[in-house]
Amino acid sequence: MTRVDKSLALAFSATIAAGALFAIPHAVKAEAAIGGFLKNVCSSVKPCITAFNNGSGSAVTGRSASGSGLVGITTNAFTVTGHPKSGVIGYDRSTDNGGQNNGAAGFSSSGYGGLFVTKNPSNTTHYPEVGVAGVDASTDGGLYNVGVFGQSNAIGVLAVGLAPPQSPSQPQEPGLLALCAGGGPAMIANNGTASPGGDIMSLDCGGNMILTGTLTTNGTPQIATQTTTGTKVAAFSERDAQATIDDVGDADLRGGYAAVRLEPRFASAIDPHVSYRVFVTPEGDSRGLYVAQKTMNGFVVRENQGGRSSLAFSYRIVATPYGATLKRLPALASVEHPAVRVPSRIEALANVRRRFAVHALDATQL
Repeated sequence: MTRVDKSLALAFSATIAAGALFAIPHAVKAEAAIGGFLKNVCSSVKPCITAFNNGSGSAVTGRSASGSGLVGITTNAFTVTGHPKSGVIGYDRSTDNGGQNNGAAGFSSSGYGGLFVTKNPSNTTHYPEVGVAGVDASTDGGLYNVGVFGQSNAIGVLAVGLAPPQSPSQPQEPGLLALCAGGGPAMIANNGTASPGGDIMSLDCGGNMILTGTLTTNGTPQIATQTTTGTKVAAFSERDAQATIDDVGDADLRGGYAAVRLEPRFASAIDPHVSYRVFVTPEGDSRGLYVAQKTMNGFVVRENQGGRSSLAFSYRIVATPYGATLKRLPALASVEHPAVRVPSRIEALANVRRRFAVHALDATQL
């Protein structure tokens, strides 16, 4: 090693944290870097530079007054090597199962704790890449790990989609995409307690959604309805002034009299303290029908003016659901939760592209 090589190596080793053991496992050619302090070049399957610290301090510390503290770059040609590599990689290789270490951690006093950006030209490569990928690579079959976790005193995870709407026949590019890859639910919202008791919303792979609260919509609810011609049409749901539960059926009048029992499951689902309504429609000539008596078990229908006709009739029951608490036509503000507002965060996230332009590293600058 020449005197210049020794001087450069000693100067570089001074940047290693106190107590670190500096080692160069293979022959390394050290030379001054253009625009930098030191450039180490080697050709090996092992690291050019390795630092070990047997104490509690850092093995390597990078600090810059106005630039990046540490930079990692790979020029691996995956299509040639067949092996994916990373510009920077962090491992937690502890074996005590403490669960508190991190493979990599990023902290910022006023900016992003981590900024990950992909510049994959998908129109050219025809395959997707992601800015952030979180993967649970455990193999013991456990169901406790999380691929991506977000926690905040404000919004835990914010997803923003910038793609324009696609034609109905094409896949859409949403702000948030949830996939059912293993058969479990696509999405669950929980109130912070144990699942499933604390689940307040679930959406399964069949598109079935379950809510524990109230669904409020400002639009007109539509129901896709299959027709006999094989096409689908949009049907509209009723708009009621108060919460109701209905049932319909058919019965027979014999000698001007009919006793109709409420279906037991329907009877148990209505409020026993509120009278229900019965609308009857005779399906034959008569003097008219009326409801003579109502109980929680059923109702009695008779013919007007003491008539003794025998005929079929249909009926509709409208009742108040058991447990219904909302009053008739409540003010919307009393049932509508305040909208989640994201003031300047959307604009701030739009600035990620500009921020990336500042942080972007060109290999020619290194």
